[in-house]
Amino acid sequence: MGKNMEISTSRQKQALVVEDNAMIQKIHSAFLKSFNYGVTAVRTGEEAIIILKSNATFDVILLDINLPQINGYEVSRIIREELKDISTPIMGVSTNTASEIRDKCLSAGINEIYTKPILQETINNFLQTYGAKTNSGPAIQR
Repeated sequence: MGKNMEISTSRQKQALVVEDNAMIQKIHSAFLKSFNYGVTAVRTGEEAIIILKSNATFDVILLDINLPQINGYEVSRIIREELKDISTPIMGVSTNTASEIRDKCLSAGINEIYTKPILQETINNFLQTYGAKTNSGPAIQR
């Protein structure tokens, strides 16, 4: 290797979008892609758990709270307790962000809760706050 050659160790950040509404899922995915994230999108909590148990690694998770069957609270509890992932930022999204919903989200391990549909700026602020914005460095490993 020549003196001036550098090997890049950066990789594209990855996001998991868990949203049962197809239109909102597309919007949130497009916003994340605009920040140079690779996006895996699923429509149910069950699908999210299967992907996460397969050792897939994500830098951020956008999680609908009101999913059918396994809701966002339970998905978050599984991520935090069963999968022992305490560091991947989870952004909860819901049509209701009343204080009791917010408290329930925080208790389940969700970092922040926002009313959907969320704005691109809101996602950017979350990524900046939780350190998931930059596109370099290793993935958060479980």
